[in-house]
Amino acid sequence: AAPWKQTKKLERFADPRTTRDDYFGWAVDISGDTAIVGSFLLDTAPGALNAGAAFLYERNTGGTNKWGELLELRSPTPATDERLGYSVAIEGGIALVGTDSRSLNTGAGFVQCYVCDLGTNSWRFTDTLFPPNRALRPGFGYSVAVDAQAVAVGAPADSVNALNRLNAGAVYAAQLQLQNPSAFDLFVQSWQAANFPQIPSGAPYGSGPWELHADPDHDSLTNSAEILMGTNPNLANLPNGIRLVPAPGGGVDLLYERSKNFPVEFAHPVWSTDLVWWSRGGFVETIEADLGSSELIRATLPNAGSSRIFMRVEIGAP
Repeated sequence: AAPWKQTKKLERFADPRTTRDDYFGWAVDISGDTAIVGSFLLDTAPGALNAGAAFLYERNTGGTNKWGELLELRSPTPATDERLGYSVAIEGGIALVGTDSRSLNTGAGFVQCYVCDLGTNSWRFTDTLFPPNRALRPGFGYSVAVDAQAVAVGAPADSVNALNRLNAGAVYAAQLQLQNPSAFDLFVQSWQAANFPQIPSGAPYGSGPWELHADPDHDSLTNSAEILMGTNPNLANLPNGIRLVPAPGGGVDLLYERSKNFPVEFAHPVWSTDLVWWSRGGFVETIEADLGSSELIRATLPNAGSSRIFMRVEIGAP
């Protein structure tokens, strides 16, 4: 039998910016169900030749094993020959994108850092890492690695000074000092620690059975559903779950179970007419039944104004 089976080929031929020598795929990394791909010579904006970028993909975005694009990571002010995406690294909820800055046409180099918010699975830019001495053009960002919040950045052109031991090279190690976690992040991390004592220290986002999108007990309920309903993520459950039911005045309502220990402000019924754009607005929620440790919540969307409505429950910060 073949040792591996291809499930998807990632390419960017449909992107109007794509030209020859973009070098999409020059650098790749993967963590869990999220992959990152560098394209360091992509012209990301008019006048920004070879500015470069990286792209995040998720395994089941767009369908099972479809590896749909999540986000394009690029400089907020792309510049010619920036070459961002020459190096990439991802681990759990932290992604790094580095530059190839060995050319005299570029600066000293830098590394951009992105983090993923728990629950919402949304990525955001958080910081840019620079070398201590930018005047030496050390090639900072030529290679990158991350584990938990520990970061290593290669600088192969580094030297003691401009003449002494030229291109001797160096590696810079750093500990990311991310912003204090939100109340929602703290709640999730507390739940993870209580239900998964094997979680490595310092790895709240790490790739493993404690991730909110994982289903360690294989009961078709992800951890995000288990934390919402207050069920055991390590034991197959048959709770009331989340489902659509006929509305008294016609149409449908969203019915879902919510644990009494789950903060109300972290549960968000959302609706969509196209499965692309989702909105939290317009719902009226009532308690349908008291189930003891949890409640059955009915979410009604008055005057939906469409013959086709999709509904689901998201968890995350208010």
